[in-house]
Amino acid sequence: MSTQRAAQLGAPLIEHEVDGRFALHRFHRLAATGNPITATNIKTIQQVTTRPMAPEITREVFQQGGGDEALTIERVYRGGVDLQMKGGYVLTFLSSLLGITLDFSSGHAGIPMRFTKYPLAMLESIFRREDNEEHLFSLIFQDLILENFSLDNIPLDDTLVTIPFMTKHDFIIAKAGSELQVETFVGDASTTDFTLAGTPVDITDTTADAREDWEFDDLFYVGLQLSTEQTHTRQRAGVTHTGGTVSFTTAPAASSKIIVPYLIDGDA
Repeated sequence: MSTQRAAQLGAPLIEHEVDGRFALHRFHRLAATGNPITATNIKTIQQVTTRPMAPEITREVFQQGGGDEALTIERVYRGGVDLQMKGGYVLTFLSSLLGITLDFSSGHAGIPMRFTKYPLAMLESIFRREDNEEHLFSLIFQDLILENFSLDNIPLDDTLVTIPFMTKHDFIIAKAGSELQVETFVGDASTTDFTLAGTPVDITDTTADAREDWEFDDLFYVGLQLSTEQTHTRQRAGVTHTGGTVSFTTAPAASSKIIVPYLIDGDA
């Protein structure tokens, strides 16, 4: 009898268990500045539900002589994540995410429940062991866009609200020890090289199949936002990264904002 086919497994290992109550969820707000940006912990989370990356355009391509054999082409991927939290925390969460000060004298008293379709943040969901510290893995969602929602069907007790986000870019599952950093810089029309505070680690292999969303192995992306624009544009050309230095072929314009999200080995 094959020893491999007759392998005997013992009880499941405790490190393979994931208890959501030990997870930490935090966002890195893209409108913020910093080296790196300071992450904001999200409180009262009850459930996180992901929506897989799925193509909005799918077509089959045939060739004469190939019969019914076809190449499937998929384009325009979209995914998402929904955060379910306590209803009483929603206003605090939105004001922090949107950067709106709620104050009668120096800020705003309310937040209209219709949102611009620009990326607002990177979300980092950190799953831990029952000691509430040892890292198991993380889910990291890029450039989340807040979708419209309402606070409806409010029950007699224990109100929960689901806040939906959409993303146009791949989210990842990252190994234990991985930690997200988002750094920003300001262009001055002459500087071409920008040195990162952390040491990026490889996230993926851009030459592998289904990696057309990735320009770098060790950066999520390099984004450039001009002072006249409301959101950043991912740079597909004219920028490289080597040894912790992001280099532009042409210096970013004065007052432009450079955004560089990446992973570090948080245990190093």
